[in-house]
This record gives sequence, C-alpha cells and structure tokens, in this order.
Amino acid sequence: MKKILISILFVCFVILLSAQSKRNLSNNEQCHYMNFRDAMIFWESFEGADFPPADWSQIITDSSFTWEKASSFPLDGQYFVHVLYDEQDTSKWQNEWLITKSINLVGYQTAILNFYFQMSKYWGIKPYDNYDLYVIAAADGINFTDTIWSEMSTDTSTWVSWEWANAQVDLTDYIDSSNLKLAFVYYGRDGAEASIDAISISTTGGLYDNHSDILQIYPNPVSDFLYLKAPINSQVNIYDLLGNEIYNGIINNNIDIIDFQNYPSGIYIVQLKDKNINKTIKIIKN
Repeated sequence: MKKILISILFVCFVILLSAQSKRNLSNNEQCHYMNFRDAMIFWESFEGADFPPADWSQIITDSSFTWEKASSFPLDGQYFVHVLYDEQDTSKWQNEWLITKSINLVGYQTAILNFYFQMSKYWGIKPYDNYDLYVIAAADGINFTDTIWSEMSTDTSTWVSWEWANAQVDLTDYIDSSNLKLAFVYYGRDGAEASIDAISISTTGGLYDNHSDILQIYPNPVSDFLYLKAPINSQVNIYDLLGNEIYNGIINNNIDIIDFQNYPSGIYIVQLKDKNINKTIKIIKN
C-alpha cells in the first residue's frame, strides 16, 4: 500500500514540475501544413538564412536573451523565433523587440494579422504574472504608440502552456498606412520562454482593385454557397488560416459555385490565378 501511495505522489510531483517548467522540453512534434504565403500580402515563418529577416530590425537590451531563431519545436517549416528568460539574474527586466519590415495596406478594405505564439500561463498569467508578449503598431513606421495585442487578448481558456496558440488581430484601422510596422515585444523579469511563428496578414478589397469587371466573389460572409466569377481556366485554391488547402479546382463556367455548407465557421483565403491574375481575398464563413 505504501509503495502505491509513494508512486501516486511521485506522479503528482512530476506533473507539478511539468506545469511550472519555464521551457517547453516535451513538445517536439511539428505541425506540418502547406506553406501558402502566395495567398497573403505578408508572410514570415523565419525559414531564411538571415536573422532578423530582410528589412526587419531588433531593439536589443540583452544580447544573450533576445529574439533568436530556434529549431526545437517549430509550428511551420524548420524554424521559429523565441526569447529565453535569464535564469541567472531574475531581477533584471527583459525588454526585447522584433520589428517587421514596412507593410503597405493602402487600397484594401480590411486586414487581419494572424500568427502563432507559445508561452507559459504559470509564469505569465497565474499564479505569476512575470512576463508578457505584446504586438505594438507604428502607423508611420517610426512611432510605436498602439498596443494592439497581448497574450491576454487571446482568450486564455483557448490556449495551453507550451502549445502553439493562434492569435488574430484586426488591422483595419491601419488601412490608410503605407508604412505600417509591427513590433513583437517580450517584456518582464523572472519569466519564461516565449515563441512566435507563422506570421501573416490577409486582406480583403485588393481583389477588386484592377479586375472588378471580370472577378467577383460573393456572398461574403458566406453561409451555404460561394459564387465565383473569373476567367475560364482560372485556378482556384481555398485555404483555412492554418494553411490547409480545403479546395482546389478550375473555373469551367462563367460563374462557378463552391459548396461551403460543410465547412466550419471561420476565416478562409481564396486564391485565384491565371496568366494575368494572381489575387487573393479573405472569406468569412458564418
């Protein structure tokens, strides 16, 4: 009986240690999905040789504990980026910025920032609130005045420590900006690791700018059937926000009909291609 009790206590102790861990040492499975960067006006999953990526920048307060590439548990491809906490000096504040290249949103109707993050609820929310992740916007590319997201912005009941969680941020307020920059900021002390991957921006409106006479997609939002008017032999691909291709086909008629009835509610990216056109649009399924 004592041996059984000791075994139970040991298992409980191991679970507690796992919950309090400041690093993700167990999640080595990669989530492999189609790279659909062509369907986005902005995409970065840190697969390039250079870091920061071309035209990105950093504000570094501690070169030993700042944003860097890692490969232990990426969401997309082989790499992601993270900040490790300074376990040798837990009194020191870490304030590390990773800043995107310039983003031009002029001419679109809406824009959505989509990315994945990973951190610790135990050290970042409760019982300890020792560190935070932020996204801060600079509409002019210089003055970072708008905090548009933190880990608390994404419903904490929907994400789990050390597992990739999806975050979506409405950028429609920045539609008139031709030089938008976004900063991913790690801030805190005696915190834990934080990671990001698969950053993208999807838009609506651009599809109609130069081809409104030959391209139409309606209704949006869609409930049952999506109607597409496009040149015959155009390629149609539809993706969910994880990059999974849920539909592909060729336009054979003046107006093609795609059945959306069995797709779950959410955001989808429709890409249309032919020899003269390569356009994308965000579709909302009710």
